[in-house]
Amino acid sequence: MRILTLSNQDRSKEWEYVKEQLVTSGFDSFGGGTIANYPFRSRFLHTTRVMLWASRILGDCPQADPEMLELAIIFHDVGYSKGVNKSHQEESANLFEAYRKEKSGGIWDNASKMESIAWMIRNHSKKEMLRNGEATPELTLLMEADMLDEEGMLRIVWDAMATGYLGEGGFEETLKRTIHYWNPDYMPMVTPLAARHFEEKQKAVKTYIEQMKYDLGIM
Repeated sequence: MRILTLSNQDRSKEWEYVKEQLVTSGFDSFGGGTIANYPFRSRFLHTTRVMLWASRILGDCPQADPEMLELAIIFHDVGYSKGVNKSHQEESANLFEAYRKEKSGGIWDNASKMESIAWMIRNHSKKEMLRNGEATPELTLLMEADMLDEEGMLRIVWDAMATGYLGEGGFEETLKRTIHYWNPDYMPMVTPLAARHFEEKQKAVKTYIEQMKYDLGIM
């Protein structure tokens, strides 16, 4: 596995810890259940892509602390390993706080930054914080990178694979699934670069829907 980072720090131990928690728990898949629900999806791989997206938009927010951001990203979804969905943010923060107690040196000795990272993890699903200005630069980038993953082409492929795997039908059912779950107005973007990426992804989904409707003769 390629070790992704936003700073010059070695985060291989943190990545391996999160991977072990998610994969060995049997709750690495999306869908709020065991790995059998959506075996082609992975929260751990999602996390690696969130880091990738953060690296792409980080330049738009120079005031953000890359080291704080990368640790928040690595741990933001590890709470799903507890078999929970709605409370995964709290579980993720708890696991981060337990993990960091075993660490020392560098950022690990900065109590203020440790508290801020745990706070980011606990609040990364509260999208309203982007709208009302409560999100710090680091939390803004975490939420934007999180939302950019599995949009656009990945959303289309996910819906197609899910429809086939669940035996829900063919082309028309796949299209209906995308239309049902697609909500381009739900996810606010703050930084200009993230907004541009997100707009491009929504254009791709819109084109897909329009062309599929035409191909299938759906008015």
